[in-house]
Amino acid sequence: MKRRITSLFVLFSLLVLFAGCIDFEPATLKMEATYDPESRVVTCDVTIVNDGGCINFTEQGGIYSLSEVPSHLDQYSTVEVVERNTKETTFRYQTKLTLNNTKYYIRTYVKTNAGTGYSDIVSFDTSSGGGEE
Repeated sequence: MKRRITSLFVLFSLLVLFAGCIDFEPATLKMEATYDPESRVVTCDVTIVNDGGCINFTEQGGIYSLSEVPSHLDQYSTVEVVERNTKETTFRYQTKLTLNNTKYYIRTYVKTNAGTGYSDIVSFDTSSGGGEE
């Protein structure tokens, strides 16, 4: 009897672990970004349009980089966490672009146990006073 209860407990634990993502695919994001050249602040409003079947996001945030493809794995990217362990389907990421005459690449992300989902990449140039390219 004790062995049967242990087996049922292990089976239940595995079901809970894998039930976190039914589809088991990274989330899909839509991002709208604006840049204020006076303050040099980029504001990204993000909507998660497909959660990949996951019931929890382990991390949501934004990335800015001088690299054309910013990633949370890129050593030249700066990752800023907005929220952890949540299920918010919208969030806002803001960051200040501090270097003069520099082209920045920005995207947002959501991490789940199925992987990391990214938004499209936008770029802003601080040399001409701003503007999306």
